[in-house]
Amino acid sequence: MERQVALCAATAVAIWVLQIAYKLLRSPLRHIPGPLYTRVTRLPLKFSIVTGRRIYFIHNLHQKYGPVVRIAPDEVSVSSLPEFKEIHRVGSAFLKTPWYQKFAWDRNPGLFTMRDPKEHAARRKLFARVFSKSDLRRTWEPVVKDKVQLAVSQIRGELLRDGRSDILKWWTFLATDVSGHLMFGESFDMLQYGKVSYQSDYPCMRGSANCQKNEYINVLESTMMGSGINVELPIVGLLGRYVPLASCQAMFRPSDYLTEYGRRAVSNSRTNSNSTRNIFTGMLNESEKASSMLSEEDVVIEAGNLIVAGSDTTAVTLTYLVWAVLSQPSLQHDLEEEVSALDPNYDEAALEELPLLNAVITETLRLYGAAPGSLPRSVPNGGATFCGYHVPQGATVSTQSYTIHRDEELYPDPETFDATRWLGGHGNGSDVAKQALSPFGYGTRICLGVHLAWMELRLAATEFFHSSSSGRQRVSGGEGGWFYGDSGDPVIRFGMMDRTGDQCQMDLQNDWVDAEPKHRGGRFRSYGSGPKLCFGPFVRNPSSVYIFRAKTTASTPETPGPRILDAKAMSDPQSAHHGPSTKGPSSAGTASTLHGNEWMQKLARLCGPSATLRNVGTPMAEIESMFDSVFPRNPVETLRDFQSAQPVNAVQLYGSNEDILDAYYIFIHPYYPILPPPDRLPVIHNPAGVDHPDGFKPASPLALAISAMVALVPHKDVKNPARPEHVKIRREVALRFAEAAYAAIAKDYQPLRAPGGFEGSLRDSIGRPPFHSKLPVCLEGVIALSILCFYEYGQQGNLDNTARLANEALEMAFMLGLHESLEENEYALARRRSWWFVYMAASHMATVTGTPAPFDVYDPSFVTPYPKGWRLRVEAQQALYEAGIFAVELDETIRRREDASWIQKRMTELDTQITSLLFECRDTLSASQGPQPNCVESVASSALRSYAEIKLHSARIKLHRYCAFQDVPMFSEQPGLHPISPTNGNIGSSASCVRTLPQRPASIQEFGIQFPFSAHTSSVICVHAAINLVTLLDSLPFPNPTNDVSPTNLPYIFQNYEVPRAMPTLISCAMQAGYTMLTLSCKARPFVTKVPELEAGDFPLAGLRNELEQSLRVVAKFLANHAIAFEAIQGMRDEMMEAIEREFGQV
Repeated sequence: MERQVALCAATAVAIWVLQIAYKLLRSPLRHIPGPLYTRVTRLPLKFSIVTGRRIYFIHNLHQKYGPVVRIAPDEVSVSSLPEFKEIHRVGSAFLKTPWYQKFAWDRNPGLFTMRDPKEHAARRKLFARVFSKSDLRRTWEPVVKDKVQLAVSQIRGELLRDGRSDILKWWTFLATDVSGHLMFGESFDMLQYGKVSYQSDYPCMRGSANCQKNEYINVLESTMMGSGINVELPIVGLLGRYVPLASCQAMFRPSDYLTEYGRRAVSNSRTNSNSTRNIFTGMLNESEKASSMLSEEDVVIEAGNLIVAGSDTTAVTLTYLVWAVLSQPSLQHDLEEEVSALDPNYDEAALEELPLLNAVITETLRLYGAAPGSLPRSVPNGGATFCGYHVPQGATVSTQSYTIHRDEELYPDPETFDATRWLGGHGNGSDVAKQALSPFGYGTRICLGVHLAWMELRLAATEFFHSSSSGRQRVSGGEGGWFYGDSGDPVIRFGMMDRTGDQCQMDLQNDWVDAEPKHRGGRFRSYGSGPKLCFGPFVRNPSSVYIFRAKTTASTPETPGPRILDAKAMSDPQSAHHGPSTKGPSSAGTASTLHGNEWMQKLARLCGPSATLRNVGTPMAEIESMFDSVFPRNPVETLRDFQSAQPVNAVQLYGSNEDILDAYYIFIHPYYPILPPPDRLPVIHNPAGVDHPDGFKPASPLALAISAMVALVPHKDVKNPARPEHVKIRREVALRFAEAAYAAIAKDYQPLRAPGGFEGSLRDSIGRPPFHSKLPVCLEGVIALSILCFYEYGQQGNLDNTARLANEALEMAFMLGLHESLEENEYALARRRSWWFVYMAASHMATVTGTPAPFDVYDPSFVTPYPKGWRLRVEAQQALYEAGIFAVELDETIRRREDASWIQKRMTELDTQITSLLFECRDTLSASQGPQPNCVESVASSALRSYAEIKLHSARIKLHRYCAFQDVPMFSEQPGLHPISPTNGNIGSSASCVRTLPQRPASIQEFGIQFPFSAHTSSVICVHAAINLVTLLDSLPFPNPTNDVSPTNLPYIFQNYEVPRAMPTLISCAMQAGYTMLTLSCKARPFVTKVPELEAGDFPLAGLRNELEQSLRVVAKFLANHAIAFEAIQGMRDEMMEAIEREFGQV
């Protein structure tokens, strides 16, 4: 028996020795630098995790072994910035490791523990809007500001009363009360009483200091301490659950407590009392819809996760901030001077503009950020190479911002608190240093509450030092001054230790701060990583060949630069071959025979997703006849064949990049200021003549995309641009430019397909002179794709290609890091405009098609600052998107006869949001000066403001139209439904477009929805919004190719036609207004015809119809202007004109 035991022991030892030998000699990671013990066991890493010292353990290894170090037998840590960005970029194949699943305190995964990107993206959408900057400012900023003011008042009171104040205590109470209000809809009132506001049965585990904390804080602290033990030492965690002590129960059985808190938060969010509403209310609305797969248990889990994530992290950061500033009197003085100049009624938007305040917060986050710990990821198939070291697939690679934030090459003297490093100037605030900053995580998993954290930090720091400045004069005797004792030295308490004068040593034994003076990092935790942005399959049409593919497949062409357009995606080749048919308005007699309900049905089609948009796709046979190989003939040759028999120029072509750039500033920039201001002034329109020698061939995809758009604008020498031969040549030349742009984009961005394709390598591989001196070459293709999506929409009428191009442009923008462009250099404006243009284009196309965007419009990882004057434009687009989604979901609710209880609250919230933005828009318009016609930036800035208000009025129409027209019969073409296939039919042949849907109520009145507004109120809102929208449309500038400095807004005339606007960005808004006014006029008509004895002018409704008619003709005029250039919009123009004649008759 003893011999058998000895044999078994020897066998076990032999196996153990062989395992060690394998790890040392044969492991695929054996070449990675690191100490010997990390090659054979995870125990040192586990011990550092359990003791809360993982970041220091890994940081010390990096200091000794370099940017790539082996920290365990199967795990590598990387601190190189390029590798860090590649691992965490959007679309990265590096996914969270199974280690995260061990933190799940319930069998269902939560947002933090989800590994599947698609599952994660679907879940994160529930939180995106409520955590957006605009929604937080509108809904929660007053709450946070009130509590901040109370916290600072209590600090001042304690200082005056006791001569000293414990800053960390009060910041903790602040964070707890804010967290309680947001999570539960009710405050703990810890700030008000300076201690727990109720008696807790929870024991004080660390002496008297802990008795100032309530049960909520104690449970969260214990949960965080126990989580590491549960994950790394599961046996200890399992045994600890059965220890009959409350502290052990909270530490090792967190699900019991977190479930209780989660259910309380969910319960409060369901109440009708505004005083108990919380941030889960919006998420609950989503979960209560039949289409959602979110159960109540899932909601409870997410509530518990957010409660843990949103606890005391800002308290620790604020404490370090105050300590760091008071340690530098000159910095304190400058900061007090800056905040003292603020208006008394300042808000966070004003604080965002303060350079020193934001520099101080940024430097605090660099040194004492909320999420400096490791972020482990699994190496994808094929492995990866980091700084020359190959790491095989399946291994774990981790990164931590703590080490990157202390990189001497990025941050000289990294352990020194130096706010000036973020204020610009020579050697300060480098672009790379800003890109490396990641205090809330990075890329796809950035902290969901980043905007809330910044709001708390800005408001608290401002209030603190604003009060400090105002109280500086009171320094004598028992009164005490603000942080000044009798000697004039600062006296303040950080945590558990007094600090007088220069004694700024932290109390390192305090349980609220870290225990190592060398690395003052606060109490670190894995702070709830933000949900992942997921684009899914960007090309929804599987038959299409598109730019990005993960692997080469049979459908991927072997020739460089796969084409984007595909003949199978073009639904009506015949119409493209012969051009779109035009149809004059029908006679009033014929139209009058239409049945009332049928007429309302046809009106409803006017602003559906495709909205009579004609598909002008070109058949494959015609495309192949145009192209041999790739481009055997260029657009100039095509034009010459046509012009050989023509006496005049037919299409606008240009002889240089400079001339194309000027054409952009004339025809596109006034409606979408994408590029920086022009390098040369004045901007001159200089199209090439027929006798141009060989024709200039643009190489830049952006130049080609612009050429495609402006080629659709008739040449100034053409007297009748509507002639079929002129339309055909413009169509063909524009198509060739577009195809050439697609090929150039595919070639330029080929490196992005391979792992490790960075912006820098693109810049090196493209090797082409920049199209604009202030625009990086690597961004030209991204902008070109977004411009071409408007070409596809307005000219080709292909909604599938339109949405696909917009989403591909957004994906490329993410790969290039445009969503986090914080640099301050000569390219800063170009990068910011490029990002927000691409973002708005994708959001716009999702709104037009009536489908949810394949990304989160409120994603907190979008941290690129707004260009000047763009914020309202972006928020207006977001509001319009939200209103469109509301309309889609409302229709689905009615069609499926589902529970409609969510409608009242959501509609009220959206109306408040839109109204608030409208007021802000009006204030901005009244404060602005009129545009200067000869200044392209001035004209564009003015148009941006008008665009924002137009979008907001359109959003109000989308939001209120169902309520306003409750008695109008419902049809599948009702605005806001899913897209219908574009057709070439006119308004009289709409039957082919009607889809078979489940039976629905004849009208909303029959369904019996209780709206928060009366039908009369919503009707008034709709008509006012429509008329205001039309007024703004009519005031938009026209292109100015002649450099006319006339202050009037009259269109510039070529021959006998208006110069068309070359960016069809507001077409759907115009159709929304047209639908609204036609419907209201149709409803008013019976009342007018019943009083023949009264003169039309004496009857109020007759006056309303007259005003509506005039406004509708403005809409038709607006559409007609765009239809001069864009063939697909001709269908909209024709249908609108026919509807007007049908309703009002000939004039």
